[in-house]
Parts: sequence; C-alpha cells; structure tokens
Amino acid sequence: GMTVQNIPTNALQRTWFNMNKAPWDNVHLRRAVNYAVDREELNKLVYNGVHTPASFGFMGPALGADHDSNFQGFKFDPEKVRAELSLAGFPDGFEYEVNTSANPLSLEKDELIQAQYAQFGIVRNIIPKPSPDYYTEFWDLNVGAHSSGMSVRADVWQQISYVTNANGFSKNVLPDENDEFRKAIDEGLSRTAAAFDPEERKVEIQKLNQAYMDSAWGVDYLYSSYQVAHKPEILYTARGEGKFHFGQDDIAITS
Repeated sequence: GMTVQNIPTNALQRTWFNMNKAPWDNVHLRRAVNYAVDREELNKLVYNGVHTPASFGFMGPALGADHDSNFQGFKFDPEKVRAELSLAGFPDGFEYEVNTSANPLSLEKDELIQAQYAQFGIVRNIIPKPSPDYYTEFWDLNVGAHSSGMSVRADVWQQISYVTNANGFSKNVLPDENDEFRKAIDEGLSRTAAAFDPEERKVEIQKLNQAYMDSAWGVDYLYSSYQVAHKPEILYTARGEGKFHFGQDDIAITS
C-alpha cells in the first residue's frame, strides 16, 4: 500500500586524494585506480543495483542539460589499469592506506573495491574510523586518502568547485598552481562561472568535466539514488538533489 520513488541524484560516493602526498602525486596511479573499479559490480553486489555507476564525471543523471550521456568517463578496463601502472613505474602494483567510515555498509563497499584492486597487485589497506575522524584526518593532512561521499548540490558548478577550487575547502590537498591539471581546472572554473548563456555554459561545463577527468582527482564510484516511500494519499514530488522542500508545493495530503 506504499508508493516508492527511486530518483537519481548527483550525490557521489568517492575516494578523495591528497595530490601532495605520495602515491597520489602520480597522475598515472590516480588513473589506474579509477580504471580498476568495476562500478557495475559494486552497485549490484553492495547496493542491489539502486544507484547509478559514476561514468560521467560530476555530470550525473539528475542534472538535466548539464548531463551528457555520451561522455566517456572512467569505466572498468583491465588493459588501461596495467598500462597506467606501467607508465607510473609500478607495473606490479602498489600499496596505500585509506580511511573509511566504520559503519557496516561503508566497509562492505570498501572491501569489495579492495578485492577488485587485488587482481592488479594494488593493495588497498582500509582503516575504519568513527565519524567524523575518518574524514577530518584527511582534511587535517594526516592521511593521504579517505573514502566517503559528496553531498548533493543543486548546481553542478558549485559541486565541482567544492572539489577542485584551490581557494576553497580542498586547497591543501590540491597540487600547486603550476600543475598542468590545476591550471586547466582553474581556467575551466573561471569560464564556467562567466558563462550566463545556458548553451554556452553547457559547453564550458563539459570542458571543465573533461579537465576533472583528465586530472583524476579522486575516484568516483556511484551516484546515489534518493529513495522515498509514502502512503498514496501523500502527494510527493521527489527532486534530483534529494532534499525535502516543505512549503514549495511538492508535498500535499489529499483527503
């Protein structure tokens, strides 16, 4: 007797890197771990297939005109994993540590990723921590990577800026201003912010998305879905950002 809605959002499950700490100062290792994740398997085995594999950079399925279903983001590709490891100088793999939340579902996700990496000689040592320690230790520069999420932003430019803007929250984990990838992303942020025409903005935001993918500043796994169950007499319009909007005519109760 319940109505269930499953709405895609732009909220990302991801691993964050400190590009100033080894091994993440090596772009080929960052790309290798991106190609080594089987996102379809992760979604199916851990989340019963309710989410969307993150193969479009930040341009998830909830973003309307900014979403490009033809964008070629990272997908599972064993040949590219091995090629990037060789380019990085680690053909037999490498080892690193990553903080993660100690809750059971997060551990299940990270253990499956750990197993996927193992076939390439990539040793992913998971360090479970209570919240907020697992991510505050990263922002305090005490650990080189942490596995968590990216909360939903209604505007995708704001979301990309949160991760890539060197003047913001992420400034201490990004490479310096002379880094080729940071230059491309900084320029892309400026062009996107200055583009007020919707079509021009769409072009610029896709260029920014490509710059983000080229840099591999983290690993994006899945766009989380927003699920809501309610009785039929409650009329509810779920929105792509996955937040409630009481008082904005998206929730009503019939007699």
